[in-house]
Amino acid sequence: MIPPRWRVAGDYTALATGGVVQMASITGTRDHRERGAGLRENMGGDLAAMAALKGTHYPSIAGLIDVLTLPGTWPVILYRVGSALHAAGLRPLSRCIYFLNCVIFGVEFQFGSRVGPGLVVAHPVGTAFGAEVVMGRGVTLTGGNRLGTGGTRGKSGSPVLGDGVWMLDGAKAFGPLNIGDEAVIGVSAVVMEDIPARTIAVGIPARVLRERTDLEDRAGTGEEDPEWDA
Repeated sequence: MIPPRWRVAGDYTALATGGVVQMASITGTRDHRERGAGLRENMGGDLAAMAALKGTHYPSIAGLIDVLTLPGTWPVILYRVGSALHAAGLRPLSRCIYFLNCVIFGVEFQFGSRVGPGLVVAHPVGTAFGAEVVMGRGVTLTGGNRLGTGGTRGKSGSPVLGDGVWMLDGAKAFGPLNIGDEAVIGVSAVVMEDIPARTIAVGIPARVLRERTDLEDRAGTGEEDPEWDA
């Protein structure tokens, strides 16, 4: 079951009502992928998105403690800190953090990649992405996901993921391709070609199964976006 759609824009303050957390805004802008976001903005978005996934009352002291005790939170924190050190030219320190992430959490998040705020890694072990990968805001990797080059002759490059993309368990993407905003890549699917925005793709190689119907504009209805099964 996948939670309702979230929107991540510049404000990552979570709004909690009756214990249900909703993000203040999650649809990011594409210019983030060009300019990048700061360490504080990235980490703030990451923590708020993880809290929203878990349904934690956030921001609050108890909510922060809850989020910080989830295994998927720390690999992302280490990735953000290591990326900042890498960008600052402190490569020995960033390499140490990369090594710690590999050994402790079983992830390989290579620095040089560009990942927007709101990254969630629900189950970190076996998840990896390469140095050329680009992700928008509010991307969720549920576990065992790999993103990188495809090794295809004459086609170098890595995937570009839009805002709000979901990669379900074991889903992978290789080569110079685009996965559109709010697309969902199904369990164990392998993406080798572009996937349109707001679609569900499954299989090996991944093919579009259908468009997402849970993203219809419900503004003004007072109803929450429905949950759905992929």
